[in-house]
Amino acid sequence: MITAASRVMSLLFAANLRCKKIKVDNFYNTAIDLLGSIDLAADFERWETSASSYALCGYPCLLSIGAKITMLTHEGKRQMGAEARQALVDGLLGRRALAPVLQLNIRRNHLVEDSLRQIERSRGELKKLLKICFVGEDGLDGGGLKKEWFLLLIRQLVGPEYGMFIHDPDSNQLWFNPASQELGEFRLIGTVIGLAIYNRATLDISLPLVCYKKLLGQNQVSLADLEIMRPLTARGLRQLLEWDHPEMVEEIFCRSMVGEYEDFDGTVIEVPLVPNGSNIPVTGSNREEFVELYVDFLLNVSVQHQFMAFKEGFDAVAAGNALSLFQPEEIELVVSGSRERLDVDELSSRTEYENYQSKDLTILSFWSYMKSLNRSEEKKILSFITGTDRIPTCGLKFKISREFDLNRLPSSHTCFNQLVLPDLLTVQKVSEKLWIAMNESEGFGLN
Repeated sequence: MITAASRVMSLLFAANLRCKKIKVDNFYNTAIDLLGSIDLAADFERWETSASSYALCGYPCLLSIGAKITMLTHEGKRQMGAEARQALVDGLLGRRALAPVLQLNIRRNHLVEDSLRQIERSRGELKKLLKICFVGEDGLDGGGLKKEWFLLLIRQLVGPEYGMFIHDPDSNQLWFNPASQELGEFRLIGTVIGLAIYNRATLDISLPLVCYKKLLGQNQVSLADLEIMRPLTARGLRQLLEWDHPEMVEEIFCRSMVGEYEDFDGTVIEVPLVPNGSNIPVTGSNREEFVELYVDFLLNVSVQHQFMAFKEGFDAVAAGNALSLFQPEEIELVVSGSRERLDVDELSSRTEYENYQSKDLTILSFWSYMKSLNRSEEKKILSFITGTDRIPTCGLKFKISREFDLNRLPSSHTCFNQLVLPDLLTVQKVSEKLWIAMNESEGFGLN
């Protein structure tokens, strides 16, 4: 009965993937999470080893994103454990002893250079537990340094000074710059995203859904994919398709069968979409072919080398059976977290206090301050307390501890999502002291 019901749900899910009537989370069987009676790791192992036995993993549409993350984490720990055991065996046998963890020693003023060099040198060790050491600092990585490294590295790599990505102001999303030939850095970004998945880190990166589709091997793209990341370009193409007077398409739109992109100096590079495309006008009879080829050019052809380097880096860490359980939108959530505003009431109800009570005046003032923040300010304080400005997919655990020295600024332990707050009493004092602390926070001692 369970097998039959699971098959029916899978068929319905497959049909919904074609027409996109409802969101994928409507298929989740949340009873699996609420009851907690199913050993998800054992189910994953059974699915991998026995095709004849029933396993929930055989019907991934029924699994919530939290359940899938549990299996992804299990696979990651299994692989990390295997790496650590091999390092121990190699040491006992007198072979080249490898550390049970992957430690990257990073100079802040050479963040990208050091990260790229050490990751390239450690390709066979990427599934070990990751530790970060900032050279010349006394931080011990209980998780906070790792979070900071992810945040700062991604911020640099996707920034305009590197020119590796093009930012669309209408969608606020990034796409690979076809003019950039920094394939090593593209591979590094892919590796960092893979490391973030296995190390449960949330990244401040806004890649479109089509990127995650392509990472999962779904390379067929459509105008709908382009609409998400470049709405103005897609709108123009849709107008071309829907123009009521096909005989006037050539005159009105003045396009030929070429794709184009800008080089770094502003030069427009034209690439024929068909042989002799620059001499073939787009007309009412070939406009559908043009739009199909142009979308494929933007999302596949023009960025083929950049994306392949990116995927190579990602697959070096994240490729595995557990990843195949996810839909693209679920991978996007795991990587980037939720873009929704923070639910302050829900967070306050789940917060743990140390030497404070939930009704203390300072605590009430803190939550009042949190409710007054705009989106930009909210991201800043999230980054200060947790090491990332995104809300993790499965929610945020939070702790507030009392700082007994009233002369000290608020501080944080990002590895524990913990805020250490003096008894400041008023909203104004909480706001003033937190603002100073946040602006002095990048680079810390024992955090």
